[in-house]
Amino acid sequence: MKQFKYLSFALLIALCTGFVSCSDDDDEEPAAPATSIIGTWEPVSDYSCEKINGQVAEEHSSLESLVILAFTEDGKCYWYDPDTRVLKKECSYNYADGKLTVSAEDGSSESTASFPSSSELVLESSASAEYNGYLIEIYAKSTYRKIEDFWK
Repeated sequence: MKQFKYLSFALLIALCTGFVSCSDDDDEEPAAPATSIIGTWEPVSDYSCEKINGQVAEEHSSLESLVILAFTEDGKCYWYDPDTRVLKKECSYNYADGKLTVSAEDGSSESTASFPSSSELVLESSASAEYNGYLIEIYAKSTYRKIEDFWK
């Protein structure tokens, strides 16, 4: 009987030691590095859709209306023509918690910003309004890639 108690106690100690010394901390994935919006971004793709009363009225997929975006550390944003690289507009911006707000003299806009990779920025925005009894909904999604050689 003493031997059974001794073996039970030894087994209990061994199990407790095993649970304490082995944890699942090793299985946690490392946190992804934070990606900064600071830098120059070139348009890669664009999609927009306009619905009237839930029915698609127009869809567009064109880079013609997009600009090169440059965000600086001091809260300034510059819009450049992709072909001529001429400055089109100077704005200010605020980026926090995945929301990008760009403000200029002619108004402001808000988009959801995400970074599928450190060199890719996706901006999405949507709006809706009623006009003469019609519900008008607009959705836009633009993808940009980070460029390092803008001035070369």
